[in-house]
Amino acid sequence: MDKKYSQEELISNIKALGINSGDTVFVRAGLRKINSEGRSTFLDALLEVVGKEGTVLTLSFNEHNYWPFFNENNVFTVDGPTTAGSFPKQIINHPNGKRSLHPTCSYAAIGKNAELILKNHDENATSYLPIKRLIDLNGKMLLTGCLEESPGFTTVHYVQEILGLSKKSILKNLSGIYYFKDGEKKKFFRKDIGGCSLGFGAFYQHYINKGYMSHGMIGDAHSIIVGAKEAFETELSIMKKQPTYALCRNPQCTMCRATWTYNKKEMLSFIIFELPRKILKRIFKLK
Repeated sequence: MDKKYSQEELISNIKALGINSGDTVFVRAGLRKINSEGRSTFLDALLEVVGKEGTVLTLSFNEHNYWPFFNENNVFTVDGPTTAGSFPKQIINHPNGKRSLHPTCSYAAIGKNAELILKNHDENATSYLPIKRLIDLNGKMLLTGCLEESPGFTTVHYVQEILGLSKKSILKNLSGIYYFKDGEKKKFFRKDIGGCSLGFGAFYQHYINKGYMSHGMIGDAHSIIVGAKEAFETELSIMKKQPTYALCRNPQCTMCRATWTYNKKEMLSFIIFELPRKILKRIFKLK
């Protein structure tokens, strides 16, 4: 029978990674791999470690649709669903949980800096504004239980944003969702695109070389942690020279190979050689 980890054991693991009282921590977590005793044990342990002066922050992005296939029933609300997993759901449903109002790319947080980080992150804001505030607060970023499925840190998306890369996607203004504003139902179209993040693990060695990244276990989950400011500065210095560095290495990835206008060389090759193959595969599979 698998061991189940208590809150006290997870607290010890979290502290060993370098999270302390008063820290502001951005967390992405695969809860099943942690193997804790209860559903909210990991969150409870985090909140205990950071204390009243600390803050826990996460993504709470939600499903959106491509024009003209908007779903009338898919409407963003602050207490509505998220596709980002169980951990953000726990924060949204927590008595002290707060969520930003960005229709497609909201964030959820608990703690002293929650309101500051989430303030004015709505339909008029850029998708990764809360990450800028995390950096300004000298926050930390923790990835646990999802290193393979969702590698890397969201600071890379913020780098894409400030370098103008997130607006160089052919998908810009094509996807979105309905939301309510002043009692009126409106359409929101996403103006900046984050895209595939499966290539973000390429930055790991750079963090390690500079002594920025630590690793360990939280329960049964492999975990890594890095300072948000240090990660951001590392990524920015690389991507200023190599904008395509963050793209994944999968030659069949449509997002990375065929949607970025700053990656025209690979886009042309993908459209000529790979896209027809993908279309034929889909046709025959459907039959």
